[in-house]
Amino acid sequence: MADKPATTPSKPKARGGRPTRAEATAKALAAIGVDPRLINPMNILAAIAADPSAAPTARVMAIRVLLRQRNPEPPSKGRARSSKKAVAQRAAARAGGKGTAWGDDLEPDGRRPQ
Repeated sequence: MADKPATTPSKPKARGGRPTRAEATAKALAAIGVDPRLINPMNILAAIAADPSAAPTARVMAIRVLLRQRNPEPPSKGRARSSKKAVAQRAAARAGGKGTAWGDDLEPDGRRPQ
């Protein structure tokens, strides 16, 4: 006992236990004979969207993804939100105009009337 040090430099033996999720999925797919490279996500989404027993939120999300894939939106340029100043100017322009209490002090370009 005296010839072994208190701490051993060798790596501890791997403990057994539950496999990782990726290992369990790969093992289950191999057991039923499914090749993960052949799975089409669009077919799975279509099956979820058509399944009446699926949760309504899952069906709606599947339909949204399928529609987005069918008609992709062009990427937006610039900021997605308008500035607070622009929102206030538009609201004032819609709310009234000359002769009303709303929008009389703001012009569409943001300047005060002369």
